[in-house]
Amino acid sequence: MKLSFPFALICGSSPSLARIIRSFPNGVPGSGYGCSNTCGGPKDKADVYYTIRASLETYEVANSEGGLPGFPDDIPPGEPVSMFTRTFTGVKEESSPFCDGGYDGTTGALGPCLQVLPGQVVKIRLINDMTDGMEKLKQHETSIAEYWELVKEPGQPNLDPIGWFGPTPETPGDMIVTNDQDIPGADTSFDNVNLHFHGLQIVPHLFYPQGTNNATAPWITVTADNSESRCFCYVFEIPSDHPQGTYFWHIHRHGSVAMQAWQGMVGFLQVGNVDSPGSPDNDLAKQGVIRDEFIALWEWSVDPKHRVAGTSTFFEGNFIQRDDYLQTFLTNNGYQPTYTMYVGETVHIRLLCAQTTTGSGIYILDEDENMVPFWVFASDGISYSQAVQHESILVGPGQREGVLIQFAKSGKYSIMQQILVDVQVGGNSGGVSYSC
Repeated sequence: MKLSFPFALICGSSPSLARIIRSFPNGVPGSGYGCSNTCGGPKDKADVYYTIRASLETYEVANSEGGLPGFPDDIPPGEPVSMFTRTFTGVKEESSPFCDGGYDGTTGALGPCLQVLPGQVVKIRLINDMTDGMEKLKQHETSIAEYWELVKEPGQPNLDPIGWFGPTPETPGDMIVTNDQDIPGADTSFDNVNLHFHGLQIVPHLFYPQGTNNATAPWITVTADNSESRCFCYVFEIPSDHPQGTYFWHIHRHGSVAMQAWQGMVGFLQVGNVDSPGSPDNDLAKQGVIRDEFIALWEWSVDPKHRVAGTSTFFEGNFIQRDDYLQTFLTNNGYQPTYTMYVGETVHIRLLCAQTTTGSGIYILDEDENMVPFWVFASDGISYSQAVQHESILVGPGQREGVLIQFAKSGKYSIMQQILVDVQVGGNSGGVSYSC
């Protein structure tokens, strides 16, 4: 069935964005450290339960045969580029079903796709298996003095053009550092992890005990080298009237978060499904839209000087090296993937900007390089009353968009990604191709 735009009412009864979130000063019951904590599962009759492991893995980058732009030119033709990296994977036998066709994170750097429904109790067991990751990846924790070497040159960057912060620092001791967590790796190993469920209207879950709103509480920090803190159980309830749509989860231990997010330590989180009333999936299905694609745009940073000997497997980069790393932009677990769709078919794209230090401008070109309009019906999990036509959109770090595309004639169409470069780094653009 070919649809006529604009679409009818899309999730028009979205709940209010204002919500009072209850805190738990003594911790959410059932949450906490310890590998003996089973954290849900069939025996506990949890509504939704997942086991997620943080580990070091090697993955091939799809569509990277013969190398990628900016990479060393000694990669043999036909040989893909691979990454040796920190990553999250799901444990199927200890988890509820994964979304995105059952994607569990074991075939690429992006973490597993989690799904929940409004009103459900969710339990997630995080296990850190990244023993000696810093040593294996040839990394080290930094210091204020080392960070000073990155920022001491005028204009690298100039974040204070009007002199708001007073005289320009001349020594490391002159730097304004109110929190060591502002210096990457100063107070934590890059192997330490936690989780943040981005956009969900749930109890606080970054600090210990989970649920506290105490501003001085310590970070939840799951470590591989300590048996007591190697595992952590997250417990939270999705409000019964929670907005349904596309969310995501990611690493969020300050002092290492950007470093780890550069390695794809993120994953989609879908609230609602095609069978849940009021969800965009349910509303779209009523109008004949039954196909969706999860598309995450992210920055992959690598150290071109360090790779597994005799291979095209690169170690992840370290931003304290400044000019010694290179960065390219991947779509999901590959470089510029291609999808096929029918003429007149409408596809729902769950677009996630998982970039850490840059944003993206998104637009679509046909074979004659003419811009092709598309439709957006939701932003950051909140649906509009009606889809809105665009020729381009801007997305920043963490932003999600519900996008609808439909092409009237056969051909090759390119979803273009224009990198919005900030003061930290440039890179190679990604993107997606659709063929009808």
